[in-house]
Amino acid sequence: MSIRGTLFEYNPADVPLGKSLDSILKAIGLPYYTPDITKLSETIRGAVTLSETSRLPVVIGLEPGMLEAFS
Repeated sequence: MSIRGTLFEYNPADVPLGKSLDSILKAIGLPYYTPDITKLSETIRGAVTLSETSRLPVVIGLEPGMLEAFS
C-alpha cells in the first residue's frame, strides 16, 4: 500500500491518515512493514509466507517514490 501523509505530501487530507496509520494497523492486529528499497523483495517474500501461515493479510507500506526506481 502507498503510505501517504509523510514527507512531500501535497494533499492535506492525507496527513492525518499518515500520522494514524501505524496505530490503526496495530489496533486491528495487522502486521505492517515499511522496507527500504534494498529490502523490498525480501520483505515481500517474508510477508507472503507470513500471510499464508497466519491466513491473515500482511501490509507492506511503500514510501512515496519507491516504485519509481522500478520504472
